[in-house]
Amino acid sequence: MVLRSIPSTTTPTTTTTTTTQPTPTTLLILGAGWTSHFLLPLLQHHRIPHAATTRTGHSNTIPFTFDPTDPSLEPYERLPYARSVLVTFPLRGSGEARELTGRYLRTHSAPGRRSSVEAMERAKRDSGSDSDEQDSAFTASNEGSDTERTDVHFILLGSSGIYNIPTNKSFTDRHAPYDRDSARAQAEDELLRIRPRGATVLCLAGLWGGERDPSGWVGRVVRSKEDVRGKGAVHLVHGVDVARAILGVLWAMGGDGEGGDACGEVVRVRDGEGVRRRGQRWIVCDLRGYDWWDLFMSWGSGGGKGDGGTSGVVSSYGDGREGAGVGDAGIPSNGLFNDGNGDDAKLPVRKWVLELMREEDIPALPRSREKLGRVLDAREFWETVGMTPEHTRAGG
Repeated sequence: MVLRSIPSTTTPTTTTTTTTQPTPTTLLILGAGWTSHFLLPLLQHHRIPHAATTRTGHSNTIPFTFDPTDPSLEPYERLPYARSVLVTFPLRGSGEARELTGRYLRTHSAPGRRSSVEAMERAKRDSGSDSDEQDSAFTASNEGSDTERTDVHFILLGSSGIYNIPTNKSFTDRHAPYDRDSARAQAEDELLRIRPRGATVLCLAGLWGGERDPSGWVGRVVRSKEDVRGKGAVHLVHGVDVARAILGVLWAMGGDGEGGDACGEVVRVRDGEGVRRRGQRWIVCDLRGYDWWDLFMSWGSGGGKGDGGTSGVVSSYGDGREGAGVGDAGIPSNGLFNDGNGDDAKLPVRKWVLELMREEDIPALPRSREKLGRVLDAREFWETVGMTPEHTRAGG
């Protein structure tokens, strides 16, 4: 069936007790940062009930900070039950995915399960037993099937940067080898392992849109001719398409046959099909493999708005905890700043590109795929969600 148009829950209801949780919702956004500027309007347009968190609780959000070392469940009890939980901040290494999902599931039951859980809690209290044996039995009956639960679908935003292993294939798709030593990849692997029917990972390319103007990245990416020589392909995705991709996951990977009008493109989901699509990692980009040299020739030394938003690509993303960040634009976090003025504006980037074209016998741009190195293939994701990206040219 088609997802019903019902009023959006833009302001979550919070309570002052831990026994009564906020009103259940469809999507809970853990970390309402840059992506939320594109996602929230889309959720409101489609009247999808939602709630969101920030560290401070500003703008009618719920205060929440993920601290894997804090065993308290109180921060999670303030959150509403949601059929889908979007994690915008990165998880790293072993344990973080288990802690986040485990604590949320321990404090949240689907509306249909809540009465039975409460009954077990009452039975435990009425028994008057404080024994470890009784507590273990209760815990096993209450939590033992959490990893099998499909009523909560966790969606984690990751980075396509983990796909950096050379292969013999012409293009790198989601099935290609990836850096298993990466802390981000390890956390994603753990999430998919413990939630095989209740998790999805979206490996995003370089994020742009709004104040993030890619033409302003030049001063961060290259400082010399040798820097230019080493640049191959770069992959991008606009914030609008990140938001649409998230809605596509909600509709195409839902568990109860729901569907929706994804910005004019209708998605239909057969019963059970959505759950079978879960437990996987997907690459999300705008279906282009840009040639850095081609972009340098177009943009010169830059001159984008502000800092081109590059600081947001590599740091402080998601407002969930310090140091969060997603996306893969190949932008070094080196503190360099390019606002199109000062010394950066004098970088002879076009001259360097022209000299290199002569030295490497490149008669025209963009260069061939063989010269670009890793080129991503994101077709499978867009085909699966039944959509196509809208912003398919950087800066356009």
